[in-house]
Amino acid sequence: AMNTLDSSSASTSSTTSTTPETENPARVVIDVFPTAKRPHRNRAASMQLSVKEGLVLLPEFQGQPEWCGPLAASRGSKARSVALKIIDRAKIITANLEIGDGKDVSDEMWLPPLPVLEDLYDTRSRKDILMAFKELSQQCHQILEAQPMVAQVSSPCKIFGNIGGQLRDLLLLFRAYGFPSHVGGDAEYVSYIFNGGLVGGGAHQLECLSLIMALKVLYPTRVWLVRGGPEFQEASEPGGHRPFAQQCSAAFPAAPGQGDHGPFYALARTVFEWLPLAAVVDAGVLVVHGGVGDGSFGLDDIAAVPRPLHSLQDSPVAFQVVWSGPAEEESASTSTPRRPPGAAAFPARVTEAFLAANGLSMAVRSQ
Repeated sequence: AMNTLDSSSASTSSTTSTTPETENPARVVIDVFPTAKRPHRNRAASMQLSVKEGLVLLPEFQGQPEWCGPLAASRGSKARSVALKIIDRAKIITANLEIGDGKDVSDEMWLPPLPVLEDLYDTRSRKDILMAFKELSQQCHQILEAQPMVAQVSSPCKIFGNIGGQLRDLLLLFRAYGFPSHVGGDAEYVSYIFNGGLVGGGAHQLECLSLIMALKVLYPTRVWLVRGGPEFQEASEPGGHRPFAQQCSAAFPAAPGQGDHGPFYALARTVFEWLPLAAVVDAGVLVVHGGVGDGSFGLDDIAAVPRPLHSLQDSPVAFQVVWSGPAEEESASTSTPRRPPGAAAFPARVTEAFLAANGLSMAVRSQ
C-alpha cells in the first residue's frame, strides 16, 4: 500500500459527487477521523497552531470564539458582511438544487455563470461585486500572510480536492456531507481543507473562489486552502482549458493600467501567492495537491518556501509538491502525459520513506 489517497479516482476511502455527466467532477477525498462529537481543545494551543510561530496578534484578532479562531474578520467589518452574505446566498442556492429521477446535469450545463455570481453577491452591479471581492481578497491576504506555509489542521476534517470552478458539484457535496457554517452546519467543530484546484476548467470559477474565500474569511482556523496547479499563473492564464484569467477578464475587463486580465484576476492573484503548499492534519496526515516528488525534500523544506510565490519557476520544491504524483510501477519516472516535464512520478517506496522521515502516517493528494 502506498499510504496515499488520490481524489482523482474513487476508492473505498473516497466519496464522489453525484454528477456523473460532469467531465471532471469535484470530489470529497476523505473524512479524516469522522466523529459527530464536539472535541475539547485548549484554546491557547489552537491559536498557537493556526498562526506563524512568534507572531503577535493585534487585540482585535484575539477575542474571537475558538471555532472562528484568531484572524477572523471582526464584527461590523465590510469583509465579514460580504462573507456572511455570500455564504447565506450559497445556502439558498444549495437548498434549491434539483435532482430528479436520479439524473443530473454538469456544472457547465447548469446555470449561466454571471447570474450566479450576481446571486451570490446579491447585486447586479459589477462595480459593487468588484468592491466586495476586494474586501474579501484583502482580508484573505491578511489571514494567509499570518498563517504558515504548512497549515496545521485539527480533526475531524473534511478534505475536498480539485473543485475546479464547478460550483454545482461543490454545493452538492455540501448538501450531502454538511455545510461549513456555524448556523445549521458544522463549522464550530469540523475543519475543512480545499486541496488545490479551487479554479481551473469549470464554468463557475469566480463563484467558487468567492464562496471558498468567504468561508476562509469567516472561519480562518476551520477552513484551509492549499495551493494547486490552477492557482499558479502558468495554468490560470490563457493556454489551458477554460483558464481562470479568461473568465475574469470576460466578466471584469481590464481598464488601462489594470493588467492584461482585469482587476478581479489581479485581486485573486494576491491571494493565490500567499496560499500554503501543504496541510498536516493532527500531525500525521499530509495533504498536498500533487505529491512528494522524488522524496529528496521534507516538510521543513516545504515550510521554508518563501512567499509571496509568484511562479512555480521560483521554487523547485513547490513545483514537485504541486505537480508530482504516484507512479504505477516501482521505478520513478518524470515522463507522464498528465504532468508537465520535470514533474516526478514517485513509486510507493518514496511515499513510505517520506512519511517515515517526517513522522507521518498517510498522504492525501488531489491532482
